[in-house]
Amino acid sequence: ASKGAAVLQFMLEAPFQGRIPIYFGDDLTDESAFVSVNAMEGVSIAVNVEREAAALIRLASVAEARGWLQHLLLQDP
Repeated sequence: ASKGAAVLQFMLEAPFQGRIPIYFGDDLTDESAFVSVNAMEGVSIAVNVEREAAALIRLASVAEARGWLQHLLLQDP
C-alpha cells in the first residue's frame, strides 16, 4: 500500500468521485500521492520540502499552505 494507491481509491468513492484532488505532503512517502494526483490532473503541493519532488506546487511552510487554502476558499465559484 502507498499514499498514491490510497488517493486513487479515495477518488473512486463518494464524495470524491468526479472531483479534482488536492494533496499536500511534506515527506518522501508523499511522492506516490503527488504522482497519482498529477496523473488525475489534480493539484499536488509539497510543503517545506527542499529536495526534488513530483509536486506541481511548492510552499515554504504550513502557514503558507494555510494561506493558499484560505485564498482558494475566498474565490468565486
